[in-house]
Amino acid sequence: MADVYTRTEVGTVPVNCVDFKTHIKLPQVVVADDGLITSMLSAATNWGEKYTRREFRDNTYELRFDRFPSRSICLRRDPVETITSIKYLVGGVETTVDSSIYYLLKDVQVSWIVLNDEEEWPTDGDEETIGLMGRVFVEFTTQAYSCEDGKLTEAILRHASALYSERGDCTIEQAATKSGATEFYNQFRIVRI
Repeated sequence: MADVYTRTEVGTVPVNCVDFKTHIKLPQVVVADDGLITSMLSAATNWGEKYTRREFRDNTYELRFDRFPSRSICLRRDPVETITSIKYLVGGVETTVDSSIYYLLKDVQVSWIVLNDEEEWPTDGDEETIGLMGRVFVEFTTQAYSCEDGKLTEAILRHASALYSERGDCTIEQAATKSGATEFYNQFRIVRI
């Protein structure tokens, strides 16, 4: 059963241009590079989210797969806040699964949508859509990962600073390593076996 995650709403990057300028000691009145700085903060945030497998901002996702699993659905995003809806195709028409038959189980590194006791996922018998990718859709929201000691902010600032100072001379991954951001990211990275 293949699954495809699509981010449908992207939250605000946790570090802003003012914080970045303070970090690199660039006067706030210098605004010529604000667009570039903003894009580098966004790039560092995106890379950090993929690398750590954690969400650094509030996002909305749609997960699509070809059929319902046996009892639970693993959501490989952390931390998951809410399940907005679970839908499936019947005769090419989206039908919503009643939310009373499942619940969200939040774990340390992943969350699960689990069926309540004695409940089952719907079966539609819809031969037209069997085997089609995107036959089942789960929409859910994530919340920004809470890192109270400031390590997340420090990682993004270091990463974006290296991108800014080395513009065009290194990749985003090289910037993470050169700046020491990877060492910070590793402290809260989810490693899947």
